Amino acid sequence: MEFKFKKIARFSVPLFVATILFACDTSELKTTSDSDEVLEPSPIESNPEVSNIATLNYLRKDANYDGWGLHIWNDDPNCDGATDSAVTDWDNPLLAISEGENGGVYDIPLKPGATCVTYIMHKGGEKEPGGDRQWDMQSLGKNVYLVQGKADLSMTPSALSVYEGTKGVLIDATSIAWQVGSADSYEMHYLENGGFEINDNTGVITSETIAIPLIEDALTDVAKRYSDYAGFTFSLPEGISIDTLVNGQLVLVAKNAQGQVFDATGVQLAPGLDAVYAISEGAQNEALGAIVSGNGASFKLWAPTAKNVSLYLYDDNLNMIPGAVLPMRRKANGTWETEQMVADALGKYYRYEVTVYHSALDSVETLQVTDPYSLSLSSNSLYSQVVDLSIEAKPVDWDTHIIPTVNNPEAQVIYETHLRDLSSAPGDGGTDELDGKYMAITETERESVKQLTSLVANGLNVIHLMNVFDIATVNEDPALRVELNDTVAKLCKLNASANICDTGVGQSTIREVLEGYGPQSADAQALMNDLRMLDSFNWGYDPFHYTTPEGSYATNAKGTIRIEEFRTLIMKLHEMGYRVIMDVVYNHTNSAGIDDKSVLDKIVPGYYQRLNASGYIETSTCCSNTATENVMMGKLMTDSLVTWAKDYKVDGFRFDLMGHQPKQLMLDSLVMPLN
Repeated sequence: MEFKFKKIARFSVPLFVATILFACDTSELKTTSDSDEVLEPSPIESNPEVSNIATLNYLRKDANYDGWGLHIWNDDPNCDGATDSAVTDWDNPLLAISEGENGGVYDIPLKPGATCVTYIMHKGGEKEPGGDRQWDMQSLGKNVYLVQGKADLSMTPSALSVYEGTKGVLIDATSIAWQVGSADSYEMHYLENGGFEINDNTGVITSETIAIPLIEDALTDVAKRYSDYAGFTFSLPEGISIDTLVNGQLVLVAKNAQGQVFDATGVQLAPGLDAVYAISEGAQNEALGAIVSGNGASFKLWAPTAKNVSLYLYDDNLNMIPGAVLPMRRKANGTWETEQMVADALGKYYRYEVTVYHSALDSVETLQVTDPYSLSLSSNSLYSQVVDLSIEAKPVDWDTHIIPTVNNPEAQVIYETHLRDLSSAPGDGGTDELDGKYMAITETERESVKQLTSLVANGLNVIHLMNVFDIATVNEDPALRVELNDTVAKLCKLNASANICDTGVGQSTIREVLEGYGPQSADAQALMNDLRMLDSFNWGYDPFHYTTPEGSYATNAKGTIRIEEFRTLIMKLHEMGYRVIMDVVYNHTNSAGIDDKSVLDKIVPGYYQRLNASGYIETSTCCSNTATENVMMGKLMTDSLVTWAKDYKVDGFRFDLMGHQPKQLMLDSLVMPLN
């Protein structure tokens, strides 16, 4: 779990609106090895076990622990053993108290009876592999060892691994870049299903691989970030194509004169996937997603590293349709498509099943995933839905309503607002059912609607809506969400450990209870903490699907209702005299890897997320950065913007953390909706 707050820009310009760019430290630790010396840990424990302290010993190749620390949190009630004083912010991890023969020594104060701590070892955006980790003290004890490049803790000291990170880069179909020291020879090893293993003591590869010699050759015409890397070329052996190469595990090794491997690392694929598939084979020009023709549809998913992709169709009750598991075929550009038009697909729900090697997990995974090009979704975004935006979900007069114009950018007077906050004030004259909803705009006696009307008369002419695309952290099922007007009993049904549950106020509303507390009291803070993650308060900076309206603002989150109601909001604002700017967040995703709320990283692992030099996902945005410098992520952003502009009549966009997108992509995206 990684989280940090970010500011919201409040200044806009026509069509695309700039955001504040935060400076961050993007320096990355780079290590090379030019020796076959084997580093052995000392068996001596660094700190004796004591009842209220857990000690983690962390060993690095460079023995540099400056800035490396533990991010610790207690969100999981089954793994919340750290004391409150040990819980950290991402920017201020728990640092080593000393250094010993087994590396940096990290002491974690524990609660009485603690058995588990949740942590990430990191330095800024550079992290040890494995994502969120849990230290089970009942199995491992309270004194453990972690070595660079490995995810798992050990009860005894472990040797530093020769194989570490994902520091090599596939540049194109015949070239590799690698920041590596001098060696007697270099090789690339291919494993169809992963599982590379090496004896760290002898430098001998113990897994079965196909070895491909690497020839040193200067790099030309590569991205600036790789300009100081060593360059290599390779020739594919008979029976191995570039398509085969990218759907397995690739490991680069450096050998000494005795043939021992002294350095080994994985390979980042993104530049090569762009060169071979997105550009040369033309995937950047493909129409992707569910492409409707009449009542039928064809389906296309770009997944060049996948071993197999199938389409699953579901009925309106989200039951799988008998016989509706459809094979998809791979095109030369890495796009998988249904072999023929799928009849009667309109309105059906669907998911893809993708079988692909995940380098971060070193395993082949078969996972069902929604469409990154989803235009309509089920409740809680578990299934994509086939929809034709050109003919469906249109409010009356949608096609003919007039959009106001502002001739000069300087004449824009912009009001930034959050839909939920704008329309959920108690006693404002609207119906409770529409509080915080798109359709609140239709209630002309609602005070917020009256206020918007009066502001137009006083010169306001642009509404900037904070995030209304599909987000990941508000439950779209009202029965599983707790609002201020819900009872304490409902809160306790969903969170039985809430402090208020034993106070006998079950029939009071949350709002009534809060009004009885001092705003800065411990009771108020405790209640809000127990409500957190169950209510609908959210600014929306956690994108799930970029091109579908958020379902919690609709009267029914399932299917096309959210589309029609969001269009109604846009149309009513236009009719009042406002142009509409929409906040967009293409710089990160809510999740990555195989997490429940991950989409892109399940389909092409390591491509859509921005990786640092060691191969770990960058998190400078707050969460898992997206790599909009990669062609197909840039295409996804641009295609999404075109949909919002063309099919929803959105007049402009304010980009969250715009500096995380390449300048040229921003300029190109500015033109696309106009075309």
